[in-house]
Amino acid sequence: MAEQDKQNLVRVWDRPVRVLHWALAASVGTSFLSYQIGAMQLHGAAGVFIISLVVTRILWGVIGSDTARFAGFVTRFPAVKGYAKALLSGQTPHSLGHNPLGGWAVVALLVSCLIQALLGLFSRTEEGNFLGPLANTVSTAISESFTGIHEGFSTVVMIVVGIHIAANIFYHKVRKENLVTPMVTGYKQATDVPDPAAAARLRFVTGWLALVLWVLVAGGVYFGLQQAG
Repeated sequence: MAEQDKQNLVRVWDRPVRVLHWALAASVGTSFLSYQIGAMQLHGAAGVFIISLVVTRILWGVIGSDTARFAGFVTRFPAVKGYAKALLSGQTPHSLGHNPLGGWAVVALLVSCLIQALLGLFSRTEEGNFLGPLANTVSTAISESFTGIHEGFSTVVMIVVGIHIAANIFYHKVRKENLVTPMVTGYKQATDVPDPAAAARLRFVTGWLALVLWVLVAGGVYFGLQQAG
């Protein structure tokens, strides 16, 4: 990267946020496609992996870097209303991390994915060729009810994902702000943050802590399901 380019960039996203973001995107896509082709073992594995990712992201939202923390981007309704009003009026409000609307979109995405994956743990196929890890811990009738909710709730997840994608396209095409590249590189253009000096003061937590956290969460989920199932 040229020195001039470096001077025009500010770091806003740590590696754990970026890895968890794209890993979740890949896992949701895998879950959807595997269901469509009937690869139910892969579908189930993707669901368990999603649980480990979402739980890790929630915990990282408490102990992670400044821009990763929910306290830094989950705002109250007046702030969301003010941001939306400014956006609709043609202004281009910038944020260091997630903007007020984007912050709640992240919450909606995490919650919907977690609910869907948890429902899948108790689900079963009509053919009986696949049982969720916890399907046998409840009656067949309850498991079938969870299955129906799981299938219906997938529409909610797809809507949330669709809104997320549409918002990124809107910002890129209409507002001329690229939100995708920073989630890959970790850096935003200095012109896309409200205060580059404030960005220089952001606190970033080592990614090794997030890796250890995910290993503990994933191990806990796996062994917990083994014991419960």
